[in-house]
Amino acid sequence: MLDDYISTHFANVNLILVGDLNDNLNDPDTSNIFLNFIQNSDNYQFIDMNIALGSSNNWSWPGINSSYSASHFDHILITNELFDEFGNEGSLVQTIRLEEYFDGGWSDYEKYISDHRPVGLSLKFNP
Repeated sequence: MLDDYISTHFANVNLILVGDLNDNLNDPDTSNIFLNFIQNSDNYQFIDMNIALGSSNNWSWPGINSSYSASHFDHILITNELFDEFGNEGSLVQTIRLEEYFDGGWSDYEKYISDHRPVGLSLKFNP
């Protein structure tokens, strides 16, 4: 439904979909709710895929103080109109480990901000 909505209402525009999508990008194909986007790589790219496939130290939901394991739930999906910009030198996507800037570390960050880390995007556009 989301693919249809984007295709119908936002064709040929620079589109960035961000959010806590509450599922993993690297689930098996049989249970991957994002499979239609992942397989449609001519039109869509989860630019946080390397984070999802990388070290759990950089996942957006670290699972600290929880009985659940860490996961990467917070994603950034772009449409093909932004592929070139994301490919430019200087473009970057990363999990921002804000807890490292709090005196009380994760405890203070979770208490005052969120139990998820933000995933940030910087796109370099050519002049």
